[in-house]
Order: sequence, then structure tokens, then C-alpha cells
Amino acid sequence: MFSKDFIKRKDIPDKLLLILAYLRIYSAKNGIISTSINFICNKIGYKPNRNKGKINDQVITVLEWMHNQSYIILKRDIKQLDPKECFVIEINIKNNIYEQESDYVILTENEFDKIAEYTTKKNKEDLLKVYLNIKKFMNFDKTSTPLCYPSHLTLCRDCNITSSGTMSNLIHELLAIGILYTYNTGKYLDNNKHIKQSNNIYALSEADLEGQYCEELIRSYYSLQGLTIEKFIK
Repeated sequence: MFSKDFIKRKDIPDKLLLILAYLRIYSAKNGIISTSINFICNKIGYKPNRNKGKINDQVITVLEWMHNQSYIILKRDIKQLDPKECFVIEINIKNNIYEQESDYVILTENEFDKIAEYTTKKNKEDLLKVYLNIKKFMNFDKTSTPLCYPSHLTLCRDCNITSSGTMSNLIHELLAIGILYTYNTGKYLDNNKHIKQSNNIYALSEADLEGQYCEELIRSYYSLQGLTIEKFIK
């Protein structure tokens, strides 16, 4: 489980969300995992690279950051280890970053594996961050269809991504991975007769994106903002 506020933070190191997911999924029930730097690199979807600033250094930076924040316990100096050498990570149950009573989003093992195993030139941390920040808007109670329709502006803000084009590219990658589906009702005329693009509707299953229902949902959303949409421009 990820805190909805935590996944929006701008001060966390690159690859942190990927490594948090890896530790949560693959640690034992007591929160202990035996691993190596190279193994972590592979499990989060990267080929080990010991060059300065590359993935091995990024993994070490994240683990040391988590240790300094008391989220994990490291009993060895991982900078001094051979990247193939095994060491133990212990999740600190006294400061358990995964225990959230409310306002959290769940990442499944299948979702994590699909992102990690997907071949892409994009930063997989960005893919995971965008996916979690979309999923956090969905309602998973028994009476609701898990759909959401945040704007690109909202997603860029929450994911600390400056370009709407970059956001579109990352969403396109998530569609290609097969863990996210979208429906777009098209453009519409605002109250000043300007043509605007409506928000995407996002779902985790293509079967949930029934066209007429999606259009009614978007009409209702804009109606709450004082805008009446008579028809969409395809």
C-alpha cells in the first residue's frame, strides 16, 4: 500500500517507488529480505550498471535514503559490497511505511511485474508514479465502477512532470503495457463557445469503459463546474 500523499512527494529519490514495491512484494512476513544490488536492479526492470550515477548507484542511494529515514534497517555498508553480494534488508515495523489506515492506493504484484518487465526507454519510476496517481482517484468499493477522470494538469502536478506531452507519452506506455485503459468522449464547446478537449476516463478493465455511461459521467463532471455539454465533438 502506498500513501496517496507520499506518491506525490517531490523530495524523494528516483527509483524509490519501484524499490518500495519490490520490498513489499518480495519480503518475508517478518519484513526481512535477502537480496543483492544486482538482483534489485533486475527485479525493478533494469540491467545492472556500475557506472557512476547509473542504476546501481540509484539503488544504493534509495536504500541509504530509506535507512536514514528509518523505513528500513541495513546492518552492512552497501557501498562497500560487491553488487552480486547478498545482504539483508529489514523493513522497520516501528516506522512501517506500508501501514496505512486510510487514503492509500494498492499496487498488485501483477501490476508491478508488468511495469518492471516492460521494455521501454521511459523511466519506469515515472510509469509507476503516473499509474499510482491515476489509480488513487478510483473508487474500489463494492457499489462503484473503478473509473476516474483526472485532468492532465492534475496528473502533471501530482507526478511532478512539467510537460503535458510527456504525461501523454507515459499514459500511452501504460496502455501498451495493458494495465490501464482509456476512453475519451471527444471535444466540447465551453460557455464561451471555445472548443476544449475533455478529460480522459481511466479504467483498469476495458469492459468498464462503456461509451454512453462514460459520456454521462463526463457531462455530470462538467455540470458540477457550471458547464452544460449538449454534445461532444468527435
